[in-house]
Amino acid sequence: MKKALYSLIFTLLVVLLSCGEQNSQSAVQGAGEAPSQKINADLVKLTVDSLNMALLNRDRKTLISICAAELSYGHSSGAVQDKQTFVDDVVNGPFAFLSIETENQKITTTEDMAIVRHVFQAKGLNNGDTVDVRIGNAQLYKLYPNGHLRLVLRQAFKL
Repeated sequence: MKKALYSLIFTLLVVLLSCGEQNSQSAVQGAGEAPSQKINADLVKLTVDSLNMALLNRDRKTLISICAAELSYGHSSGAVQDKQTFVDDVVNGPFAFLSIETENQKITTTEDMAIVRHVFQAKGLNNGDTVDVRIGNAQLYKLYPNGHLRLVLRQAFKL
């Protein structure tokens, strides 16, 4: 069942890519341009970095602002959380990040979506025990008409 779910999610991501893949070196969106313009890869990177900092700092306000209302946040364990459950778990849960690094990050953009893939490495405390995390991660961001870039889907997977 888990493999089927992962397969479906990644198939959807591939379909999104094939419907309008653009070079991640898209032109920088200028101030005053309509939000319907293509997503800027630099904005996506900044948003990913902001998400990681919010995870480190257990920053509820930033997590709420980055995550879309319809967020589906999948863990490598197979657990899936909605926005409220994810934010509450980060802020109040038993796991606390001590460090987060990403490697081999690739950002692919379309008109109003961005797919981010990277290896997510972290150190943390889980109920007081030190834990090392190294997982694959795929994220889908959407640019909304109001100009805000939001995380819609995140799926981690074991490497």
